[in-house]
Parts: sequence; C-alpha cells; structure tokens
Amino acid sequence: MFAIWAMGFDISAGYLGILNFGFAGFIGLGAYTAGLMTLRLGVSPWISMLLGGIVALIAGSVVGVLTLRFRSKIIVAMFTWFFALTLQEICYAWIEVTGGIRGLITPPLPSIELPHLVIDFATRTERIPYYYLILVMFLLLFIALNFIVKSKVGLIFRAIREDEIAAEMTGVDTVRYKVLNMAISSFIAGLVGGFYCFYIGVIAPDLFSTEYTVQILTMTYVGGRGTLWGPVAASFLLVFLLELLRPLVILRWVFYGVLLIMVMIFFPKGISVIKEYIW
Repeated sequence: MFAIWAMGFDISAGYLGILNFGFAGFIGLGAYTAGLMTLRLGVSPWISMLLGGIVALIAGSVVGVLTLRFRSKIIVAMFTWFFALTLQEICYAWIEVTGGIRGLITPPLPSIELPHLVIDFATRTERIPYYYLILVMFLLLFIALNFIVKSKVGLIFRAIREDEIAAEMTGVDTVRYKVLNMAISSFIAGLVGGFYCFYIGVIAPDLFSTEYTVQILTMTYVGGRGTLWGPVAASFLLVFLLELLRPLVILRWVFYGVLLIMVMIFFPKGISVIKEYIW
C-alpha cells in the first residue's frame, strides 16, 4: 500500500519536481468518498474504490489548475498542504455525514465467488485476500507508471523539471502537463485510499494528517526521486523498520526525521545509487 503511494508521490516529486505536501489529503478524500458512497448510497465497495480515485483525480486537477500556472513550487506545496488541512477540519466539523472525530466504520470488501474458488474478504482476522489484492494493484500500477515515464509524456515531465522555460520554448504546454501529472498522482492516492477504507474498516479525520505525507515523502527521498523502484524499495524497508520500532511509540518518528536529514545531506540520490554500482 505504501509502495503504491510512494510511486504516486514520486511521479510528481521525482519526475516533475513538484512537492505535493498535501498528498494525505487526496488519500483521505479517496477513502471518505469510497466509504460514504457505500454507507450512504449503497454503492458496491468495488465501484466506490474506483470512485474514490476519480474524485481525488478531479480534486487534484482543480488544485493543479489553481496553482500550477505559477512557477513557484512553494505555492504548490503550501496550497496542497492547506487543502489537506481544510478537508480534515471539514471531516471533524461535519459530524452528521463524516462522524466527526469518531469517524466511520466501513464494511469489508464483498467476497468474490469463482467456479472453484471463493475469495472471502469478510473475515477481518484473515488479511491474505487483501494482501493479494493490493499486490495485483501494485503490479498493475507499477507497469502503468513505468509505461508513462518512458513515454513521450514522461520525457515532457522531465523536460519541465529540468528547465520549464526551455520546455515552453519548444512548444510544450507546461501547465497542461503539470496538471496531468497532478491528476495521475491524485488518482493513485485516492484509489488506494479507497482500498485503505475497506481494508482497515475505519476511517477518521486523522487520515488527512501531515504524518502520512511525511512518511510517504521520506520513502520517496530515501529511495531516490525519479526512479519509481527506489521509493518502492524504501517503502518495504521503512515500513518494516517502523514496525520494529513500534514499542518506542511517538519516538519512532524521530527516526524518520533523522533518516531524512542524513539522506538529504549524504545520499541526495537515495538508495537508487545502488543501481549505478551494480550496472
């Protein structure tokens, strides 16, 4: 799950050089959209998951249109951060819809019945079906994002990252491609946010917290921006280490801060530099 989010964050931070500091806002938006569509309107959780991604995509596109016309990257970072905090406050205040601070309890994904196999998602104590579902989602999105970054679109993303003015001089509509990039990143955040909603079984305003964005940002920087596979590798490493440090409670987040500082000072390319030594 975090590997997918790290790839979604990297597509903007690594390939376009844009820091979406409100990434958790799109995760939460996808989760709440999926949960509310199922709980309030009776929509199938499978469809709700996809709708969570689509709503996040639309929101990301709107945010992109409002901010990406400016070349100042700090505007994008601050605006997306404020966007996430605003959504969080709405969820706290709109108690009759979102449940406020108590959040919402969501149902499990419906079982899949095949001719000789029943995939049961209903048992909360059995997580294996969810593991294989998110694994399939990861593989499909990894292939899709690799196709994008190796295509003409990916080349344009990198050209804008390196020199936006030069890209415009060659006839590239930079705003259009930056909004497209934000839309892709937001869709991934919202889609997996919808999965999170039914996997965990509870959604609360804390999901919009900057804490989630910082975790994903750290995975991206430690792994190496602009590589896709680097943030994926870092996500497996950091989630594992974070679980080992769980007895330290809040102090374990100090580890994230120290690690991020060390990487930015001593290994700015992250663990992706390993590839250079291998090849």
